[in-house]
Amino acid sequence: MDELAPFVERLRLMDHLAIEGASTHFANIEDTLDPSYAELQIERFREALTVIKAAGVELTHVHAAATAGALLYPETGFAMMRLGIGTYGIWPSRETQIAAREKGRRITLTPVLTWKTRIAQVKRIRPGEFIGYGLTYQARRPMEAAVLPVGYYDGYDRKLSNAGRALVRGHAVPVIGRIAMNMTMLDVTDVHAQADDEVVLIGRQGAEEIRAEELAEKTGTISYEVLARLNPRIPRVPVQVPA
Repeated sequence: MDELAPFVERLRLMDHLAIEGASTHFANIEDTLDPSYAELQIERFREALTVIKAAGVELTHVHAAATAGALLYPETGFAMMRLGIGTYGIWPSRETQIAAREKGRRITLTPVLTWKTRIAQVKRIRPGEFIGYGLTYQARRPMEAAVLPVGYYDGYDRKLSNAGRALVRGHAVPVIGRIAMNMTMLDVTDVHAQADDEVVLIGRQGAEEIRAEELAEKTGTISYEVLARLNPRIPRVPVQVPA
């Protein structure tokens, strides 16, 4: 803070620069139910704004709140907000959702992203046969395994091997075997799936839903990473959602 006033003064002496805004970013607002550090940052930011104003600068763009701040601390709105993951209808964290509820803020976020693929092949598996690299899954009964043209190259985390699930024909079916670079296998024995059937990896199909938060929890990460790691080469198809 003691460096701010002289820094602003130096900028004001530069003919081709104009100070238009100031911003900060919260370091501990999403994954905690303790608001003390976030409140300390708000206080420090307000002090910084006072210093800038005292230096003769009128700011037009002031912002501090990303999604979690916007949801939990309306006073951090200032002139603008940076809505990132909230734009996709996903909570920044479970703690953010709990804190919002405790504050009496009844907010519903509806995910807008659906990640789909199609079954490339259905194979019959006999009892005792193995599926996937490393022989991590062995069939205990006659099975039907669906092969998906999706793998960790596309952003479907390898930690979902024998742990994830997908939606086929309105039913949740388990991922079996180890996820490969560009292939994933599903147990579709009980849903009688066929090649070219639609498969939902993230999103809703019928009454079932798989959220990014679920994948994050199973892979030991956060929803941000699940979404950010989706391969940019996967085609994006904008859709019109009914109001």
